[in-house]
Amino acid sequence: MQQPEEYALPEGKAAKKLNPSKINHPNSRKAQQYVKFKNKEAKRDKKKLTHFVKLNSQGEKVLWFRDNLDPEAEQCTPFMVDELIEKYLGRFDEEMSLIQSVKPYEQQKYASRRDQIRHIMEDERNEYNGCGFEIPDILNKTHLEALRKWTGELRYLQNIPLVRYSKTYLLGNDEKL
Repeated sequence: MQQPEEYALPEGKAAKKLNPSKINHPNSRKAQQYVKFKNKEAKRDKKKLTHFVKLNSQGEKVLWFRDNLDPEAEQCTPFMVDELIEKYLGRFDEEMSLIQSVKPYEQQKYASRRDQIRHIMEDERNEYNGCGFEIPDILNKTHLEALRKWTGELRYLQNIPLVRYSKTYLLGNDEKL
């Protein structure tokens, strides 16, 4: 016979052990403690997952920029950064043209993906034309070197500073920087 799980409920300095099978009444104090503990645990796990998803998507973006940098350039110019961002914004163009080339009666299969890509492209384009697109600070020579040395591990992503660049800033300050 298996023994039921025991959960440690921290309360004060001493931690109590609560066995879910020993709860006699659903409105008892022990039942409320158990429910409270499980809810806290669920919220903590949800927060961890949300943080990991955000960090993972940010890591993929930084990795894309690292892989698509010009390896011979010692320092990036604003014009190069603009070209790189435009290339990043057009990363779904091939997939969209593939979906568009499918016969009209078969396009319904790909409608969800097409809408998802279109939404991502519009949001990123509006962000770049408006307040700015967040990318690694590749105009700064030391940050560019740090990006090139980065191995792709998410725990070291915090060492790479991210900066928002807008289209007007990059093209307007091309000769100043």
